Parts: sequence; structure tokens; C-alpha cells
Amino acid sequence: MIEYEKRWSVKSMTRIEKKLFYCWKGIKNRCYAPNSTAYKHYGARGILVSPLWKNDFLRFVEDVGFPPSLDMDLDRINTDGNYEPGNVRWITHQENMCNVRNNQWVEIDGVKKLASQWADEYGISRPTFSVRMKLGWTGKDLLAKPWTGTHTRTLTIRGVTKRETEWAKELGISQGLLLYRIKKQGIPLDSLPDIPPPKPKKEMGPDGKITDSA
Repeated sequence: MIEYEKRWSVKSMTRIEKKLFYCWKGIKNRCYAPNSTAYKHYGARGILVSPLWKNDFLRFVEDVGFPPSLDMDLDRINTDGNYEPGNVRWITHQENMCNVRNNQWVEIDGVKKLASQWADEYGISRPTFSVRMKLGWTGKDLLAKPWTGTHTRTLTIRGVTKRETEWAKELGISQGLLLYRIKKQGIPLDSLPDIPPPKPKKEMGPDGKITDSA
């Protein structure tokens, strides 16, 4: 009988204790059970569980600690390292799913790299790259620089190229409305100057008089 069975019964565990217990069972399963669907990503790659933890649940508890909440997963800091003291941490399930996608192999123009490597090489945040993969983006679309707000895109209307903000100001509308007309309403760029700006809203002042809003 191993140590944890002397002190704890699974039936009497709290939800957080059960999560930690099944986490311990899970990391051993993926590292040592060839029939596990996750084995190819762990045991087959040489990932092991520390001898201090493999058969000692209480030592695992002492070193890892309880997860702060049920929505937390045990993560290896160095994904090529073992489950061992100093190389694990608790992260949210959402962060863990992002890490999983970032460590998938992605082929672009015949070149295979980890998603995280592509993201780092092209200066794209890993969460952004992960979302693009989730949305089904492929190839060079994955590497397109996101608009961060630090630069402004340009539009060419009737042969004149200006920044979006400049066109919005000239047309008397907000940049958001400009983009709405282009992307949602499908208005051709050269037709934008023919559309009058929206009329200002009427507001009632404290004196009861109705005026145009600024």
C-alpha cells in the first residue's frame, strides 16, 4: 500500500484534492502507459515523472501544492523537461490549451516549425498565433502582422492614398464608421466620398431647447 492510501481515500477527498490526485495519476499515465493516447507526446519522447513523485503522492502534493482553483492545469515550464520539482507550475486551462496549440507543428511554404517558433520569429504574440490556428488560418495568413494600433492602414480612393484616420476626418465620419461602410456594407472605396456624413443627433439642453449634438 503506497503512502497516499494510508492517509486519504478518494471517496473522502474534496474536489480540489481529487483534481490533484487525478492530475498525479494522469502525468504518470501519459509518461508510462503506451496505450495512452497522450503517450506519443510524453513517454515516447522520453518525458518522465520524477522518482520523488512517481510512487509518492504526498511528496507530489508537498512539492506542487494544491491548484488555486479547479480551472487550473499542471504545466511543465520547459516542455522538453520532465515532471519534476522546479519544472512545473499551475496555469489556467485556457493558457494550457494555448500552449498545446503553440507546440503543434505547422508547415508554411514547405518549412515545418513549432507554432511558437513561427510566432517568435515573425514577432507575433503566441496567443494571437494560437487564435489564428483555432480559426483555421493556414500558410502565410498565419504570419501576417496584426494591426496593433501603433500604425494606421492606408486606403486609396479615386487615386489618392491616405491613412484611414485622414480619410475619416475628410469624410466627416469616425474611423469605425468608415470601416463599417467598407467591410460590412461593402461600399466601393471610390463611392465613399459620395455618401454624406450622418446628421448630428438632436439633444435637449437644460433650457429645454433642442440643439445639434457636438
